[in-house]
Amino acid sequence: MKDNREHLQLRELLLPHGDTHRHRIGQRLFFEGDDPETLYCVLSGRVRLASTSEQGREFLFGEIRTNRLIGLTCALTATPYPYTATIMEDGDILTIPKPTLNTLLETRADISALLLRSLSQEHNIATRRLKSIVFHSVEERLENYLRKQFEHRRKHAQADTLELRFSREELSAMLGTTRESISRALTALARRDLIRVQGKMLECADLALFLPPQP
Repeated sequence: MKDNREHLQLRELLLPHGDTHRHRIGQRLFFEGDDPETLYCVLSGRVRLASTSEQGREFLFGEIRTNRLIGLTCALTATPYPYTATIMEDGDILTIPKPTLNTLLETRADISALLLRSLSQEHNIATRRLKSIVFHSVEERLENYLRKQFEHRRKHAQADTLELRFSREELSAMLGTTRESISRALTALARRDLIRVQGKMLECADLALFLPPQP
């Protein structure tokens, strides 16, 4: 809850210093390899961050939602974007030019402190995800992901069913594996009676059976 309040606070502080633009599904904010000239804040909608290898394999960094920033690390370090940002849901995006961002960092201690906390959160999320890919099997990674999704679903919708927002291809890209491995992991979880699979619909048999959160 505290993080959400801080993201909202940072959004309100940044609003007077940028321009708001409406974006439609399928549009690109920027492409992998572009130079970072702008800091983005998602005011509404959803943005997908993904990278593609020379062999055509995709890695999904995640999806950015309301009040979250995009490109902060790149803007601060002047390094090219490591992913392409695609609009997945119509929404408004606040853009802060890099010169304006630099001025705010020099003159606004309140904004600088919140940006530093946001940068730390990005680092912690990336570190946890890397550890998960290195130390956990595909089945464990999928189980942890689904557990979080079911917990969120139960909390906000009081339901034990979940419609996969990602296709198997997207899910494999996000978890750093292949579509075939995701299919095998889903089958393994179903055999353990953790879930029931019906197309893109998953039903949680018993949330208490899921593994506890992994560090």
